Amino acid sequence: MSINSTVENTSVLSYFLNQVSCQNTAPALVHADNSMSYLDLHHASNAVANFLVSKGITCGDCVPIVAERNSNYIIALLGVMKLGAAYVPIDSHYPEKRKRYILDKVGQSFFLNTTHHDENIDQFSSFDINHIVSHYAPTFEIDNISGNDLAYVIFTSGTTGNPKGVMIEHHSLTTIVAWHNAFLSVNECSRSTLMAGVAFDVAQLEIWSPLIAGGTLVIPDEEIRLSTATLMDFFARQRLTHAFIPTAMVRDFIKQPLGDGLVLQHLFTAGEKLPSVETRGLPYALTDYYGPTETTIFATVNRVEKLSLIHI
Repeated sequence: MSINSTVENTSVLSYFLNQVSCQNTAPALVHADNSMSYLDLHHASNAVANFLVSKGITCGDCVPIVAERNSNYIIALLGVMKLGAAYVPIDSHYPEKRKRYILDKVGQSFFLNTTHHDENIDQFSSFDINHIVSHYAPTFEIDNISGNDLAYVIFTSGTTGNPKGVMIEHHSLTTIVAWHNAFLSVNECSRSTLMAGVAFDVAQLEIWSPLIAGGTLVIPDEEIRLSTATLMDFFARQRLTHAFIPTAMVRDFIKQPLGDGLVLQHLFTAGEKLPSVETRGLPYALTDYYGPTETTIFATVNRVEKLSLIHI
């Protein structure tokens, strides 16, 4: 796909807002059998934006989010972006020491919390998304977000053992997501997963891919995503067209009996070297991505041919 300058200079948020305008009642997000339309998601994230204004957040700031993979995480990051600020995902399962380190580096006195445990961390105050959405206005005047504005910061382990922040701007994120969507034919009819941990860079691809295309982001519960057998059934029941799974699960997943009614078109993976896999006869395409966080999610791509026991 040739990415033109319009895409390169546009934020992912502008594409999301376009979907709100064009198809506001379409399902944007599904989690635990609960669905949110694009308009629902827009209004809820407006409340978060209003809260952040009350905390003095402005364009260019970074806002930490201690999060699980749930609807509130998506609401929170959209709210952050609407101020031209960057979200900083912190996995709720991280050790407390790592959470404190990242919060200290971000430099805010608070964090947004999408978990069921609304507790402060040392001197950092926790603010629950459910409470924010129910107490702040659902309307918000959004400023123009530039492609050069910061979109998010991912903290990786770093060569010293301490997490280091990798800053990704909107133009980089928009370009890679638009390329992915064109390559894997993601559109308004697509239903795609959020499988990766919230602080893993591939999660940002999973989130924004359907949301900028008008598709539906589907979030499996934790116990579902840990088993390839339950995943296959989940993919079929939710009529997913696109899905990510970690490299370590690929070999076992493709051996599973096809779920009844499976409509999966594209399975993609990333994170590690893909081992030899038997792909012959698969009704969906398998794509392998690889690249460090600094390259904005991935730098290389391989469409795995449907042959017997190939090695990547």
